[in-house]
Amino acid sequence: MPTATPQLPVLSYAEALNSPSTFIPALRETLLTSGFFYLADIQQAFPTWDADLKAAFDVSRRFFEEVSVEEKEGMAMRESKHFRGWSGVGSERTKGVVDLREQIDLGPETPPHPSPAPIYLSLYGPNLYPPSQPSFATTISAYRSHLEIIARVLLRLIGESLTSSPELLTAPFYSEDPTTPPYSRMKVVSYPPAPPPGEGGEEGALGVGAHADGGGLTLLAQDSTGGLQVQKWDTGEWIDVTPLGRGELVLNIGQVIENLSADLYTSTTHRVLPVPSTSPRSRLSIPFFFSPVLTSSLTSIPISKLHPELQAQALKEKEVKSEVKRGDLKEVVFGRAAWRGITRSHVEVWERWYGAEKDPVGGPERKG
Repeated sequence: MPTATPQLPVLSYAEALNSPSTFIPALRETLLTSGFFYLADIQQAFPTWDADLKAAFDVSRRFFEEVSVEEKEGMAMRESKHFRGWSGVGSERTKGVVDLREQIDLGPETPPHPSPAPIYLSLYGPNLYPPSQPSFATTISAYRSHLEIIARVLLRLIGESLTSSPELLTAPFYSEDPTTPPYSRMKVVSYPPAPPPGEGGEEGALGVGAHADGGGLTLLAQDSTGGLQVQKWDTGEWIDVTPLGRGELVLNIGQVIENLSADLYTSTTHRVLPVPSTSPRSRLSIPFFFSPVLTSSLTSIPISKLHPELQAQALKEKEVKSEVKRGDLKEVVFGRAAWRGITRSHVEVWERWYGAEKDPVGGPERKG
C-alpha cells in the first residue's frame, strides 16, 4: 500500500466525534487555507468501515470488468430522465471537453417526483443497477449509509466553525418531505488507461477536467492509482492528492458551502489526470456529493452572525488562483444549480428528454 507523505492536512474523524472542541479549530484553519483534506481514523467509528470500503471497490471493479456492454447499455443514463445510470468513456464533459472515465451515477432512491415543475424536480427518481449483479446495489447502499452519517457530522461541525447558529448552514440539507430528500449524488467511476495525444488520445482530454464541485461537501474514496490533483490558491500550482492507503477519505468543500459561508470557505479547483496507457488496471474512485434539498434556498450566513474573529476576514476579497470561474453554479435555489450542472455535463441526455424548447435553464452553457 502507498506510504506517501500527504501534501494536504490530515484530520481525524475519531477526534471529530470524541473531541469536537479540538477538531473544530483544525477544521476551520484547513477550510480557510486549502479547502481539501484527508479524513482518517474512520474505522474507529465504524468497525466494519475497512471491510465495507473494500467491498464497495470490489463490486465496482467487477461491474466495470465483467458486465457486458449490452447490459451496461440497458442501464445507460440516456434511458433515465432523472440522469441516473451508466455512462461510457467520453459521455460526460467538463468545460466542453470529454472526460476519460466510465461511470454509474446514483442519487437518492425515490419514485419520480409527482410535480413536473420546477423542472429540476425531475432529478428525483429511481436508480439503475446491473441486473446480473444483485449485490451491487446492496453493497454500494451499505457503503453510502456510512458516508451519509460522516457527512452530517462534519456539516454540523463546519457550521459550528463559522457561527454560534450552525443551523444557518445546515438547514438546507434537511427535509421532512419524503418526496424531496437531500439531493446527494454518488458516482462509481473507472478511469481506463488512455493513449496520449498523437497515439489515438484526444488533445487536452483528462480523466476529469478542472472544475469546482457544485454541491455541499464531497467525500471521495480512491484506489491506490493516484491522479487526483488540486490547485493551490496562492500559486496556481497543481499538487497531487496521493492515496495514503489507510482507509481514509478525501474531502472538499463545494460551491454550496462556499456560498453559505459568505465565501470564507472556498470550493477548490481540482482535476484528474489521465491514467497512463502503460497502467495494468483502471483507476477506481467513488465520490459522494453531500448536497441540499433541491427546493432549498441558499442564503449566505450574515456577517454579523459569524464568529467575531471571522467577520473582518469575511469583508476582505479573497484572492484565489483557479483555472475555472469561481461561483459558476451560484443560485438562490439549489435545484437550479444542480440542474444546470448535470445537464451541461450530459447534454445528450438533456436533449433526449428535455431540450431548449422545454427548458431555458439547462443544457450547454449559454454565452451572454
